[in-house]
Amino acid sequence: LEELPTQRRHALQFRFSDIGPEFAMSNIGLFSQPESHQKVCGTRGDSTNTLYHHPEIQVCVGFAVQRIIAPQWNRVRQLGRSLAIFKCHQGPKICELWFMPREEVVKTYADSLPKNLEWVHLYDPKTEFAFWAETIRPSSRPFRGNPLLSGEFNGGLGSRYAMMHHLRDILMPPPGGKLSQKQVEKIKMMTCACSREEYASLTAKAQAKTEKQARRKEKLKQKKSEEREKIREEERLKNAENAARQVAEAKAARIPAPHLQGLDFSSMRAKPVEDEAGASSPSSSSS
Repeated sequence: LEELPTQRRHALQFRFSDIGPEFAMSNIGLFSQPESHQKVCGTRGDSTNTLYHHPEIQVCVGFAVQRIIAPQWNRVRQLGRSLAIFKCHQGPKICELWFMPREEVVKTYADSLPKNLEWVHLYDPKTEFAFWAETIRPSSRPFRGNPLLSGEFNGGLGSRYAMMHHLRDILMPPPGGKLSQKQVEKIKMMTCACSREEYASLTAKAQAKTEKQARRKEKLKQKKSEEREKIREEERLKNAENAARQVAEAKAARIPAPHLQGLDFSSMRAKPVEDEAGASSPSSSSS
C-alpha cells in the first residue's frame, strides 16, 4: 500500500466470502465483557454495550486487523486520531475500509452515533485504534442506477482495539511501584468499567484538549506563513534596491560622446518655406 485511504471513494476493498473463520474477531481476543449495561441514544437509534455477533463483521474486522492494520501499524499511527470505517456488504460480499479523520467523525456522527466520538477521542493512538463496522444488506426497493456497493443499514459494531504487543506500557507497573492514575483510567476504559457520566466527562476533556492542540498548531502554522511572507517581501525590496542602484551606477559610468558636445540640435530642425501662392510648406530636399 502506498498510503492508507481517508475517504470512501479511495477505500480499500476485499472480498470476504472465502475468508476462513480463523480470522474472526473471537479468535484474536478482541473484547472483554462489559461490567454494566449502558445505552447511548442517537438519531440512528440506541447503541448498547453488547456484542454484535454478525459473521460479516466478525470476519472483516478480524481479517483487516491481522492482514492490513497490524502490518501497516506505523502508517496507522501517522494518521493521527481517526476512526476505521468498515462497510460489510451482504451482497456482493465485499468489505470497504477507510480511516475517517477525527474532524469528519465529529461532523458525521455527533448526532447519529455519539459513541463514535467517544472512541475517537479516548483511544490511545500509540497502542490502539478505534473502528466502526456496519453491515449493509441489499436494498428492498432496488431501482435502475443503484451503485453496486449500496443498500440499507443492517446493524453495526464499534469499539477500540488494543494492539497486544503494545499493552505492556499500560498494564505493567514500574519496578517496585504501583499503577499510575493514568494507567488505571486507561484500564477502566478498555474494560468498559467506566460509567456513562465518566465516559462523557473523559470525552469532553479529550475533545477539548485535541481541539486546543489543533488551534495551537494552526496558530503556529499561520505565524510561520507570516514570517515566510515577511522574508519574501524583504527580499523583493532588497532586489528592487539593488536593481535601482545598478541602473544609477550604469548612468554615472556612461561616457559622453566628445564630438556631440556643444552641438545645438534645435538648429537642425527643418524650417517652413513659402511657395509662390504665399502658403507655407515644410522645406524639402531632393537628391
